[in-house]
Amino acid sequence: MKKISVVFMVLVLIFNLMLLKGAFAQTYLDLFVKDIKVSKTIIFEDDSFDVLVKLGVKGEWEEIKESPEVIVSLFWDIPSRFTLIDSKIITVDGKNVTIKFSVNLEKKDFISESMDLTGDRYLVAEVDSGHDLPEINEKNNVFKEKIHIFSKKSTVIDLWIGKKTALINDKEYKLDVPPIIKDGRTLVPIRFIAEGFGSYVFWFSKDKKITIVYEG
Repeated sequence: MKKISVVFMVLVLIFNLMLLKGAFAQTYLDLFVKDIKVSKTIIFEDDSFDVLVKLGVKGEWEEIKESPEVIVSLFWDIPSRFTLIDSKIITVDGKNVTIKFSVNLEKKDFISESMDLTGDRYLVAEVDSGHDLPEINEKNNVFKEKIHIFSKKSTVIDLWIGKKTALINDKEYKLDVPPIIKDGRTLVPIRFIAEGFGSYVFWFSKDKKITIVYEG
């Protein structure tokens, strides 16, 4: 009788292990943050911009019967540790998933009004399945993207070698001549840059001299 009971218990254990294995196979995914894209290259402290977070999905996707829901969060990486910007619950129904977050720096809903965001900052994205799905490598679930936030008074000028289009604080301008590289040196249109920063440029043809006056 004892022998029959032991055999029965072993069979029950094997059956439960098979059920557990089957259940695990249906929920085996490796979710990780693959990339972050910011909609602006120049960001000011009162700007609004979009952040696209791309998830990568690995695992036995064919065996997933139902599309799982996961939480994707966006944080500031600041001295007082991570500060939440926003979280979204999404349904994973493909190998690659993109989530869009809209960030408004002027509102500052997600941080203290007194906090200074200017300077180098990190946007941190994290994916969490709520532990319904086992992540293979939890370190892959966090992704950092470095950005720089300028003060309202900043002037940012973008120039490209060989291109007659330039930007001043994201506003487009046409150049008379493009920047070039000559003999290992980068030459740029000085009048455009100086005037872009609020200077006055004077050309003295007799002496072949340029004078730039900035704030007196």
